[in-house]
This record gives sequence, structure tokens and C-alpha cells, in this order.
Amino acid sequence: MASEPPAKVQRLTPRLPTIELAQGVVIPALGYGTGTAFFAGARGEDKTIMSVKMALHNGLLHIDEAEMYKNDAMTGKALREWFEETGTQRCELFVTGKVLGSVDGLEGWAESIEASCRGSLERLGIDYFDLYLIHAPCQLLPNKELSPFKRSLPEVWAEMEALVSLGLARSIGVSNWRVSDLESVFDAATIKPCLNQVENHPHLQQAHLMDYCGARGIAVASYGGLKPLTDKELGTKRLMTEVVPRIAAAHGKNVTQILQRWNFQSAPFGRKVVITTTEQSARLEESMAVFDGSWELSAGDMAEIDAAGNEHHFRAFWRNLHTDAATTEGEVSLTTRAVKT
Repeated sequence: MASEPPAKVQRLTPRLPTIELAQGVVIPALGYGTGTAFFAGARGEDKTIMSVKMALHNGLLHIDEAEMYKNDAMTGKALREWFEETGTQRCELFVTGKVLGSVDGLEGWAESIEASCRGSLERLGIDYFDLYLIHAPCQLLPNKELSPFKRSLPEVWAEMEALVSLGLARSIGVSNWRVSDLESVFDAATIKPCLNQVENHPHLQQAHLMDYCGARGIAVASYGGLKPLTDKELGTKRLMTEVVPRIAAAHGKNVTQILQRWNFQSAPFGRKVVITTTEQSARLEESMAVFDGSWELSAGDMAEIDAAGNEHHFRAFWRNLHTDAATTEGEVSLTTRAVKT
């Protein structure tokens, strides 16, 4: 008699808010980022696989990847194991990918956007991305300098649109793009950018960018949202010494949850996705609870956090795309390489 097949592992199925990006494409409002902590396999293959599967088993079915992270093969192993263990269908999972070096076919990267997309899909063990992004509006060179792409942004965007026609991506967007970058492609685009993934927290509110995206129906995915908590200097500012702890106590939540809830409720209203990462199941469960619909920040809470955050301007990532002026949303021209770090 044939042996019984192994029982499928049960996963949690919490109900997260979703945002419609394009017809038939909805993105969960919380995503699990595989960059930063897991960049280039920094935690090792076993730890990376275990962490991604932990997120999936806890019901966080939104994985955020990128060619720059250099770990999609590890994430792919986690996905294959999880699909096998749970019997989950591909359509239940949302996967984001990003391209940068391959836009110009730089040494060490694929020769084109399409080639990079196909290679990432193969390593991930899936047939399509739910969302595929251009990681920045310019090239990051091996010496860490920034340089314009070899082609115009509209030309690059046309290659992204082709991915949808080929069935390799269900929706397309951008990351770290400024208003001027979006303006250069938006009006003429056949498929509009549906999402812009950027650094966003109370010390980097980017009101002008958020208003622009909101007015055009562009969703915003926020990364680096916990910088006010994890950065030593920011931890000494009034936001984290006074305002957020007081609001957390009033709601019976922790400061991480308050920062994440602020992010979700901030502009563009109703179009916000939060990217997080952790290796600890308990912390992930706390993040999931931010979106369970049982509580929210009041208008007064939001205003207090906004005001305290605006007392100090801080940008952790892609600083060389922007000026350092605390009172501006300035953008650095890429007609020449910007080397400020």
C-alpha cells in the first residue's frame, strides 16, 4: 500500500487591507522586504530561507525582492518549499521585483530589463511578477556614484510596459523616483506607473511627492519606516523621546506599531503600503496587528507625529538624489554625476 502523502502545513490567514494597483491587481498593505538584513545573503542561506518562510507561514503573503539584493535564489528556495508544504497556489501570493543594473546591461547584470526579469523569475521559481519596479531613476555605478541611464526615462519605461504585454509582470511601477522623474513619463505612458516605493517616515514625510502621487492615483510603498527607532541620532529627537511613546501608551501599543500605523494612515490617503522585515515571528505578528482594523491613530495623533517629525529632516537612503535642505524637497540634477553621500 502506498504511504500517505505528508499533511500540508497550515498557515495563518489574517485579513490585511489591500490596494488596487491596476485592473485585477491588488497589493497587500504590508510587505516583507528581503533587502537590508538579507542583502547579498548577509544572514546566510538557511537564515534567509527560514525568515521568508516564517513570514509566509504567518500569513504575510507579499514578498518584496530586487535584483540588487542578490538573494532571489534563496528567496526562491523558500517559496518552493512553502508552496510544497502548504499547497498554496501562486495566485495567493504577491511578489514584487525590481531592476536597476540591467537597465543598462552593466557588467555583472543581465543585458536588458526583460532578461533580468526572466532571470529573476526563474530563480524565484515563479512565472510572473505581480509588480515590477525600476529601482531608481538613474544608474548606481560600481563606485557608488549615480549616473543617468544610457536612454531617456520614457524609453526605459517603454521596456517596462513590454513586460506586461509579455505576461512577465501584472503591473509596473518605480522606486525612489522624484516628482520630476514621474513627470517625465506619466503623461505619455501607455501604462502609467502604479506605485512608487520610497523611504518614508515622520522625519522624511516628502509631502510634495506624496501629494503628486495621490493626485495621480499612484500608490506609495514605504520602506525605512522604522528609522526614527533604529537610528541612534533620531532616537534622541522629541519624536521618539516624547511623542511616539506617549501615543503608544495611550493606545496600548508599542512604538514600532505607532510608526507603522502612522505610515499606513499618512498620505497618499488610502494608497499606502508599508514594507517591513524581521527575523522574529513575534515582531511580525505585532506588525500584522497594525492592520487588523481594531484601532487607528486619531487626527490629533497624526498631527502631533507630523509636527515632531518635521522638527528634524533625515534621509537614510539615496541621499545623493536629493539636497540636504531640511525645509525643501530639493532634487539633485543628474546631468552630471552626483557624488554627495
